[in-house]
Amino acid sequence: MKKYFGVVVIILAYCMQMHRLIMLYQRIDNVIFETHVGDYLLCFFYGTIPYTMLGKGEPFNIPPYWSFYLLYVIFFFSILYSSFFSKYEQQKMIRYRNRTRWWIAKNRIILKECISYLLISGLTFLGFGVCTGSKVTGLNIELLTTYFGMELQNTEGKMFSVGLVFFLSLTTIIYIQLVVTVCTNAIVGVLVSIAGLIASVYHMHPFLIGNFLMIIRLNMMEIDGVSISRAIILCLMIVIAMMLVGYNRVKKMDLF
Repeated sequence: MKKYFGVVVIILAYCMQMHRLIMLYQRIDNVIFETHVGDYLLCFFYGTIPYTMLGKGEPFNIPPYWSFYLLYVIFFFSILYSSFFSKYEQQKMIRYRNRTRWWIAKNRIILKECISYLLISGLTFLGFGVCTGSKVTGLNIELLTTYFGMELQNTEGKMFSVGLVFFLSLTTIIYIQLVVTVCTNAIVGVLVSIAGLIASVYHMHPFLIGNFLMIIRLNMMEIDGVSISRAIILCLMIVIAMMLVGYNRVKKMDLF
C-alpha cells in the first residue's frame, strides 16, 4: 500500500482545498450546500480550456493537482517497467521458455496495477466524502455550475461511461509508455508521456489521450467536446496495438 501513498496525499490535498472553498462560499452567501462525492471527483478532473482556444495574453495554465496525479502514475509505472527488464526478470523469461507467457503475465500485472490505482483513487474520494458528510451518489449541479463554472450538458447516465473513459485513457497512456520503454529506455518513456500530457493541455485533439482525462474536453460538458464513445473505441484500439507492438519487440529482444 505504500506505493499508493502519494496518490492518496494528492487527492486529499485537493479535496481539503475544495472543501475549504465550499465553506467560504457558504459563509459569504449565507447558504448551505449539500455536497456529493461526485462533486469532488468532477472538479478534480475538470481540466482546463485548450491554450489554443484562449485569448492572447492568457497564461499557459496546467491544472496542478491533475498534473501531479498523472505524473505520479507515469513515474510509478516507469519504476515498474524498469523492474520488468532487470537481469532477474530476463532469467525468468528464459525459464518460461515461452516469451508469450512472460508477456501475458506482465500485461496482467500492468492491468492489475492500473485498476488498483484507480480503485485507491476512488476510495480516497469516497472516504473524504463520507468523513465530511457528503452524499455518496448524485451531483450538486447548482454548486458545480454557479460556483465552479462548469457547464454540464447532460450527466444523467454518463458517469459510468466517463469512469470507463478514464480507466481506458490511463491504460492507454501507460501502454504507450511501456512500448516506448521497451523500444528505448525508461527515461525516454517518461519524457514521451510527459510531453503527451503537456500537448494535451495545450491543444485539443482526439489523438492526444490526455484530453480524455479532462471533463471539460468531453461532450458531457462541451457540445463540441470529444465523444465519449469515440474516446472508448480509440483507447481500446491503441491499447491493443501497443500490446501487439510490445509483444513483437519482446520476441526479438536480446537477453543479457
